[in-house]
Amino acid sequence: MAEAMFRKRVEDEGLSEHFDIDSAGIGGWHQGNPPHEGTRKLLDKKGIGYEGMAARQVMDEDITTYDYIIAMDAENVGALRSIAGYGKHHFIGRLLDFVEETIEMMCQILITLGTLRKYMI
Repeated sequence: MAEAMFRKRVEDEGLSEHFDIDSAGIGGWHQGNPPHEGTRKLLDKKGIGYEGMAARQVMDEDITTYDYIIAMDAENVGALRSIAGYGKHHFIGRLLDFVEETIEMMCQILITLGTLRKYMI
């Protein structure tokens, strides 16, 4: 989902030619599968494409190929840094490392996906 949403955001900003966007998992248990059915439904609802996307496992060459490797949580950051070894990568960090207003941003993503509604009490 993160790849599809980021790809859409980059396209909307007219910056596609400046990015090489990909995604991969630490484990290979979903390798070759398309995005999860629930993910596809949410992306379809928002008109966000996911054509050609299939799960794959992180490969050694990913570590040196990409300038930024962004994980969803600290556990995955640790696993990626272990795979990378010392000094072999540009940047490995959490998505939220780039966000000043973390809670507000996460709520906005959930609202955008339709999984959270705005409430005022």
